[in-house]
Amino acid sequence: MTSVLERCELMNALEQDKAGTQLSKVELDALLQDLVNDTPEPQRFRVSLMPASVEGQPDFLRLVVSNLLDNALKHSPPGSSIDVDLQSGTTVQLKVRNRVDVEMQPDPEKIFGRYYRHPLAQRVRGTGLGLFLVREICQKMGAGIHFKAAPGQVQFTLELRR
Repeated sequence: MTSVLERCELMNALEQDKAGTQLSKVELDALLQDLVNDTPEPQRFRVSLMPASVEGQPDFLRLVVSNLLDNALKHSPPGSSIDVDLQSGTTVQLKVRNRVDVEMQPDPEKIFGRYYRHPLAQRVRGTGLGLFLVREICQKMGAGIHFKAAPGQVQFTLELRR
C-alpha cells in the first residue's frame, strides 16, 4: 500500500512540475547492479555491464530502473532468464529483455498509458502506474524510453545522455 501511495504522490508532483530536478553524476552500472542484487530473484538476471556514468536525478533513475527490472520479473514466466545489457557510447543505453507468454503480450500502443494493465495480468500485483511514471520521468530528464515486442518477448530500452 505504501508503494501505491508513493507512486500517486510522485505522479501528482510530476504533473504539477514540483518534482525535484537536481542533477548529479550517477554511476548507472553500480546502480543497476545494486538493484538487480536487491530483487527477490537476482539469479534470473543475465547482466552485461559497461562502466557508464550519466547526469541525472538519482531517485528518478533508481525508480525507472527498478520499475523495468520489477516488471520483467513480474511478467516473465517463472524461472526464465531476463537479459539486462548496459552499453555506453555517445549515449548510454540500458536494455531489459524478457520472455512473456504470447497471450500476455502487452499492447504497444497502451504500454505507457496511465493505469494500463493487460487484461490477463490481474493476477500480478501492480497499479498500472509504473510504466506511466517511467515515461513521465524520462520526459522530465530528457531521456528516451522505448518498447519493442516480438511474439513471446518484450524489450525496454532506456536511453540517456552522458
